Amino acid sequence: MVGRLENKKVYITGAAGGQGQAAALAFAREGAHLCLCDYKSNLDETLGLLKELINTRVFALPSIDLTSESDVDNWFKQGVNSIGAPDVLYNNASNARFSPMEHMSIDDWNFTLNNELTLIFLAVKRAIPEMKARGGSIINTGSIAGMAGGGAFPGGLAHAATKGGVLAMSTFMAVELAQYNIRVNTISPGLVDTPGLKPFLDDSGLPIRKIFSDAQLIPKIAMAKDIVGLSLFLASDESAMITGSNFLIDGGLIAAGSFRSEMQKVQ
Repeated sequence: MVGRLENKKVYITGAAGGQGQAAALAFAREGAHLCLCDYKSNLDETLGLLKELINTRVFALPSIDLTSESDVDNWFKQGVNSIGAPDVLYNNASNARFSPMEHMSIDDWNFTLNNELTLIFLAVKRAIPEMKARGGSIINTGSIAGMAGGGAFPGGLAHAATKGGVLAMSTFMAVELAQYNIRVNTISPGLVDTPGLKPFLDDSGLPIRKIFSDAQLIPKIAMAKDIVGLSLFLASDESAMITGSNFLIDGGLIAAGSFRSEMQKVQ
């Protein structure tokens, strides 16, 4: 049986765990070949899980700085030499620092902009010459923070600014790259239970899990597997008529419109 991504070359950032790892496994099971990277020193866990998929070619580059143009260029060069030019780029990697605006340092502000916005720009810029001859799909990672403003994450000014920027940038990219048949879409999750978010979920001193669950129409925190289905769809030819769109996976939080009142109960 032919997979939904049979022989497609998929490049995924932030693949050492969480949503990136879940996507790598799901994409490989659907026939994709993978070019992975992460800022962490190894991707051994992800690579170990992929071993059973013997027909999948995988190139992985750990310890990469996606805010460095030379590092991004090196990842693409090695990826193209190893598995071929990308059909899909999934910009999953993201990292932010949180602080009340009055106390936010310029270093924390710049860190968040670089690690949530600049890294997408650099990856897409580098992908264009590899994808323009055949077309393809680019998936960027947004957030409800880019739509819900300051109420979504206390101390999240820089995070909200960057994720709002991702939405604007993705729309612009979709328009500019349409001439090459490159589609660009955004996935904007709510809170997702991943290793990177566990400190926020469990160590903030606030009942974050309950706050979000109570505010959502679907009263539970999403897992990485809840994001995979949409990313797989957007990577596949099933979404060939979709570009310039933003997709919420937030349990109905934005639709409910009750998040700020839930936050006010604990502030």
